[in-house]
Amino acid sequence: MKDLAIEQPFDMAGNGNAVAAEWMLPMKVDYGGGARILVVEDDPVNIRVILHTLMHEKYNITVMGKGEEVLAALDGGAAWNYDLVLLDVLLPTISGYDICRRLREHSNLFDLPIIMLTARNQAGDALAGFEAGANDYVLKPMDGSELRMRIRTLLSLKQAAEEHVHLEMALWQAQMNPHFIYNTLNSIASLNSEAPDQAQVLLIQFGNYLRASFRAHNRDRFIPFAKEWALVQSYLYIEQVRFSDRLSVELDVADGLQFELPPLTLQPIVENAIRHGIMKRREGGTVAIAVRLTSEEAIITVADNGVGMRREVIEAVLEARTRGGIGLVNTHKRLTYWYGRGLCIRSEPDQGTEISMRIPVRSDNTQNGMIRMMEAGGNHSGIM
Repeated sequence: MKDLAIEQPFDMAGNGNAVAAEWMLPMKVDYGGGARILVVEDDPVNIRVILHTLMHEKYNITVMGKGEEVLAALDGGAAWNYDLVLLDVLLPTISGYDICRRLREHSNLFDLPIIMLTARNQAGDALAGFEAGANDYVLKPMDGSELRMRIRTLLSLKQAAEEHVHLEMALWQAQMNPHFIYNTLNSIASLNSEAPDQAQVLLIQFGNYLRASFRAHNRDRFIPFAKEWALVQSYLYIEQVRFSDRLSVELDVADGLQFELPPLTLQPIVENAIRHGIMKRREGGTVAIAVRLTSEEAIITVADNGVGMRREVIEAVLEARTRGGIGLVNTHKRLTYWYGRGLCIRSEPDQGTEISMRIPVRSDNTQNGMIRMMEAGGNHSGIM
């Protein structure tokens, strides 16, 4: 892929065929290393107009001329890392609508804004674009000021949505951590005189837990499952020391599982099972964690034999109408944001609770920042 650093305005009267000969698509144009924009357009004059329009916006632009190039980059995973797509409707061999549908299988409306470009000014054309998953629709010939404003607006919405997700995660940590930290420090202090060796191990695990928890405050959208699992293991060790015989743990998690998920996805579910399920019983109980990996998704299940939940409580959690269970509410909302589906909860009072989630993965078992959009039929979260 050819890289260009274009600093001077284009000669807008230049010959389009000459442009096509000079520019070998796909190519990259770096105007300052800001937001990463993919332009999918095969007409050299239109490419010239778009680049001229955006040259002062400090974007990092990739231009592709064929739908096949887009799909190859999408399937490649690691090379796919764009913040917004400008997508021509009339492409050779593969239509812009079909490309948009494929992109929406991997990215939701907030994570990857898509603006369709077309010279056709019919109401049905705009509707077809929105049904394919486009965020916006711009007519050719393009008004430069309008195009720049639409791009800025969608990028701002994307940033605001991502910041909202991170703020909710930080809020959950701020509300949940102090109680857990206080109890863990008490356990370490108690063990220090009675079982100093065990107190030392507990202190190490507590340090591991804090490091992993604080690391989750960074802006990584996804982390390797191994990091999330290390956090869960440290948390389970601490709680087993605290509650001793009242807490049993059953694990069905193979070593070396390779996929990615949003940070602090599994740990809050495990914590909820212990704190609000098992420990509500005088005798305690068992929490069982299972992870099954297929070529398309990771299925994670956390089950407990605690006090269970009534149906109306589950509905309140899934609809974010409760002040309690903030870990469940936050996790459900983040999963729904990234994947279009959240938690699936099965529970009966006095019978325990089973919470499962399905995390899409790529064929190479890594996500590389790519996510799936909501499947046809809407939100797949719910009560079972």
